[in-house]
Amino acid sequence: MSQLDSTNKLKSQGGACLRIIFVLLLAAMCLSQCAHRRQNKEKTADRTGKPLLKDILADLRANDSKIASFSARGVVTVTSPELTGIERFRQSRISFRKPSELSVVGRKRIGPVAFRLIWVGNNYLIEFPTKKEYYSNLEDEGFPPLHFSIPETDLGREMFISDSWSKLRTRDLRIVDSQDGTAVLEIRDKGRQTRRVTVSGSPWRVSRVETYDNGGVAFSLLELKDYRDHDGILFPSTIDAFFEQEKTRLTFALSKITMNPKLDDADFDIHAQAKALAQTVSSAD
Repeated sequence: MSQLDSTNKLKSQGGACLRIIFVLLLAAMCLSQCAHRRQNKEKTADRTGKPLLKDILADLRANDSKIASFSARGVVTVTSPELTGIERFRQSRISFRKPSELSVVGRKRIGPVAFRLIWVGNNYLIEFPTKKEYYSNLEDEGFPPLHFSIPETDLGREMFISDSWSKLRTRDLRIVDSQDGTAVLEIRDKGRQTRRVTVSGSPWRVSRVETYDNGGVAFSLLELKDYRDHDGILFPSTIDAFFEQEKTRLTFALSKITMNPKLDDADFDIHAQAKALAQTVSSAD
């Protein structure tokens, strides 16, 4: 064999070796990427592709822990057999702070306050000043109550913070359905009622809460839509609460949302405001 032939042979063998090394490197990279994708998938799903309960809870807890209060402007719509027609308050101020303190002051467009709602714990005060209609479950002030099919504590909780995710454990709930980036969680509340919470992800966030009694009778339906990111906090811009037995609906279309502002204690002093209102009504009579 000539020296030239030997040189060509070595070059051919060298080229073949380089091609083999190149193929092996590509294979290793593909295996590495596949393994990485598989690990990432396993973080949010089991081997059947279903979401993991611990990951859903982790997202909900992380977001919930960042929220202490919020304030917003927006439109509040109230529909109820107790009212004549649909009441829509286009100039509304909404304030909320944990665990269950809600203040709503609404005007039709401009002019006097036409709707006021204060909800603290299991107590509420609802006013329609221009119609001279008032409702409360505070016994001392003499206003008639509204009769709800679920406890007031649950009703107040349903409006904005449906569950305290930090207190729930994986054994307190289960996934009953999941598909296409959504999962339905079932939560039993000490035998009194059942909640079915639909979450969407990822990151996981609550989109729907259905509440039933033990016989399967619907109490309430809450829908949370149009989530926006507020400096790392996911919060819905549309909140729609429907109470089946009362045929009553409260809808909040929120704008100019501020997360965790310092709120005035006076806005949530339900006893002081109820007493002042009773004196005003008594004086007018």
